[in-house]
Amino acid sequence: MSGWTYLSQVFSGQKLGLKEDEDNVWLVSFMKYDLGYVDLEEKCLQPLENPFGPIKV
Repeated sequence: MSGWTYLSQVFSGQKLGLKEDEDNVWLVSFMKYDLGYVDLEEKCLQPLENPFGPIKV
């Protein structure tokens, strides 16, 4: 994957992980948290459930 994709100012200066899940679909992670998938063909980000949200009891 080459070039830059802007996700959020929140991650400015932080390292994000990218792991190819399928052809042209990449899993984006921060620390141990999976954030979503980037689809290079559709040029979109599909977010996962907020890992930092409130805990459901």
